Amino acid sequence: ASGTNGGQTGISPISIDAIESFKVVISPYEVSQSGFTGGGINAITRSGTNNLTGSAYLFTRNQNMAGKTPTDVEGATRTKLADFTAKTYGVRLGGPIIKDKVFFFVNAEIQREERPRTFELATYTGASKGTDIETLRKFVQETHKYDVGTYENIIAQVNSDKVSARIDWNINKTHKISASHRYTYGESISPSVSGSQSINFSNGGIFFPSKTNSSSIELKSIFSNTLSNSLLFGYTTVRDNRNPIGQNFPSVSIIDGTGRINFGSEAFSTANQLDSDVLTFQNKLQYYTGKHNILAGIDGEFGSFYNLFIRQNFGVYQFASVADFYTGNPTRYDRSYSLVDNIIGDGSAAAAEFKSSRFGLFLSDKIDLNEKFSLTAGVRFDMNFFPSQPIVNDQALTYWNNVAKPVISQNYDLQGAEAGKMPDGQVTISPRIGFNYDVNGDKSLIIRGGTGIFFGRIPMVWPGGVYSNSGALIGGVGENRPTAGWANVPTFNPDVNKQYDAGFFGRTIAIPGGELNLIAADFNIPSILRSSIGLEKSFTNGFKFTFEGMYTQNFNDLQYTNVNLQKPTLTTAGADKRSIYAPTANNPLRLDLDPNTNGIQNQYTNNVFLITNSDINGKSWNVTAQVEKTFFDDLSTSIAYTFGESKILNEVSSSQNSSQWRFIESVNGRNAQELSYSDFDLGHRFVGFASYGKSYFDNLGKTTLTFFYTGQSGNRFSYVYNRSIVNDWGRTEANDLIFVPASKDQIVFTNATTADAQWTALDKFISEDEYLSTRRGQYAERNGARAPFQHSIDFKIMQDVNIKVGGKTHTFQFTFDVFNFTNLLNPKWGRQFFVNNDNFRLMTFDNFKNAAAGDYTPTFTFTTPTSTPWTISDGAFNSSRWSGQLGLRYIFN
Repeated sequence: ASGTNGGQTGISPISIDAIESFKVVISPYEVSQSGFTGGGINAITRSGTNNLTGSAYLFTRNQNMAGKTPTDVEGATRTKLADFTAKTYGVRLGGPIIKDKVFFFVNAEIQREERPRTFELATYTGASKGTDIETLRKFVQETHKYDVGTYENIIAQVNSDKVSARIDWNINKTHKISASHRYTYGESISPSVSGSQSINFSNGGIFFPSKTNSSSIELKSIFSNTLSNSLLFGYTTVRDNRNPIGQNFPSVSIIDGTGRINFGSEAFSTANQLDSDVLTFQNKLQYYTGKHNILAGIDGEFGSFYNLFIRQNFGVYQFASVADFYTGNPTRYDRSYSLVDNIIGDGSAAAAEFKSSRFGLFLSDKIDLNEKFSLTAGVRFDMNFFPSQPIVNDQALTYWNNVAKPVISQNYDLQGAEAGKMPDGQVTISPRIGFNYDVNGDKSLIIRGGTGIFFGRIPMVWPGGVYSNSGALIGGVGENRPTAGWANVPTFNPDVNKQYDAGFFGRTIAIPGGELNLIAADFNIPSILRSSIGLEKSFTNGFKFTFEGMYTQNFNDLQYTNVNLQKPTLTTAGADKRSIYAPTANNPLRLDLDPNTNGIQNQYTNNVFLITNSDINGKSWNVTAQVEKTFFDDLSTSIAYTFGESKILNEVSSSQNSSQWRFIESVNGRNAQELSYSDFDLGHRFVGFASYGKSYFDNLGKTTLTFFYTGQSGNRFSYVYNRSIVNDWGRTEANDLIFVPASKDQIVFTNATTADAQWTALDKFISEDEYLSTRRGQYAERNGARAPFQHSIDFKIMQDVNIKVGGKTHTFQFTFDVFNFTNLLNPKWGRQFFVNNDNFRLMTFDNFKNAAAGDYTPTFTFTTPTSTPWTISDGAFNSSRWSGQLGLRYIFN
């Protein structure tokens, strides 16, 4: 939808001709662990012929084909990347089994990539220095026998094996059948990467293997010159099993001044497994008569899913300082665990097992009104439903109906949501219309466009959360340290099999327990209204001009609300007036959320997330203008400019329902989300290329030189406080958007002695910041700021060598690519930037001025950042340093 399509590089008009297509992906998560598995029917489009054809290829890169450290720090040492290799091998072969009758096609590819990522400690804004971090590393190794890994130069890996095969059989003049199978095994080994605001040790990363098998069989029939049919079946299985890297160990996060130090097993990979089986079918009947091309059909998807996900299963500890970690004194402890068995990690019975079904009908007619103008109109009807209901036993259901629901309903409209109940199936109607107008009848001027509603799909892990978080399978604890109040005070325990449960804290969480996910009874799958208009003008001198415009309006966007929070009743004093949750009565200045004060008191450990359709929907628009020209058949050129803007309520880019809510930047808390710029907002983008190809010798073949240019607006990000004023999850969170003071009297500094110096420094930072200087006296917007504009040029040289043997041509194709060739020309050019977590903690919220007396004026500390909000991207891929790749391809016939 608007939030995720804003990053596309160009625009294509709506293809109304393919009216049967219903897929509008509303999340960037396409892989099965985070998205819909096996969605849609896919088939190999390439097939064999009567001629035996094939090719083989190899692409490789290493540290010797890469530049030195890209840095803007004067006098900094520029070094090569650590040793690495990245290779991709592939082969394809196609030909006849029985001439004119049966054909085969096979394709295989092996990918082995190491991706080095570098980090400069000098850019870290936290309190610890290199010696402090090394002391901490040794302490963990010697005391707890756990290797945290490294935090500076790490190497990620992407490995995959892909094999696909297809058989085509021309049964007779009427029928043709095709069968294909695709196998993919992939491994992503992703060590944690440090940034300017966090030290992340590598063994806190993720090991993610995934295996996919997908088969399809299609029968095409031509009954007459006017009637044809296509029947297609597909079956896909996906097996994912995400795990932490290294030894089993609790997850540890230490506040380090304005930075964080993180190590231990990745908190959301300790009990994480997803299996899916999806059967798909589609039948299309096409009828040609006179000016009409009528298409009618049905399609459907039937999925079965097993999803085990117990986050923080090994325990998560937060510490207020490195010193507190040394003494084993945490400020917060979180853990989820099975309520149906005692298994830690994979293999627990506390998994969601459910089914999903979708059924669709479609009808369209392409009408050729005359030789110049064609009109296509059509409509789809779709219904998505969940045949299986979540597991909720009588005890959990009774508790929900008699205890939790009556209290929660006093604060929130649950829209018919019930514990252990999926929404009723909803029918979605999607009409579409498009046109194509060849103005002069010679394709020199074409005007085209269309508008229509497109039904979406959602990743199955989202409704899967309603099954697994039903209150009957998974329980948990999330406890902050008060001055007094814990029944027992935990100390750090490195043994993942001896972590704390609710009973340790004096809580009675049996069933129901843990987090509860609810979904509105009339929940609709999101859809969009998309309209486009395009113009193509070809000139007699070889120039071609294209203009495209597209507008997208979302419907039924997803909204997440934590309905287990009381509505805030307090407002901060001073210029910054925002809704907040009160500190506890027993310690008004305490910096942690008390579930028994701010939460609606029940057994769900303060988290009940309600999924609904929002009344506030995202939207996007973009325009593209492109000019193309070929000179003398040797030189091809193109330049295009795109501007796009995307706004969204919630990116919904996580695989957890809780994370959809938790990581949204806001002013008045996550339950008060507002429409904002999308993380994927495009901004300005220039794309151009020039390619020159010439054959100098008959046997040598063609030499081709190509330059690609990309100019792109930087990524959007938000300015936030380090620690939360609102306190809707806990003070250690960093998602509150800052108030940008216009003058010194609009901010109170905790240290009155240095207040003048702090204001002078903050005022200077605001004045020199392109975005903040426009927001004085206002709140910073979510994703209101941008990293700098980026420029890069890539270069490619390709040499063909043709050899004829026995009347057959064999081609050897040599290539050399230089990615970010700009940086090779000048070590300070080609900078690529990223902002960690899409936000920057500019200043620290310390406390309230005098909460005990009812004065909720927030006080702050500001220290001029030692680095910019963005970091120079480094490594071998998508990097600010140039890198090269050698390639060889052999092609015959």
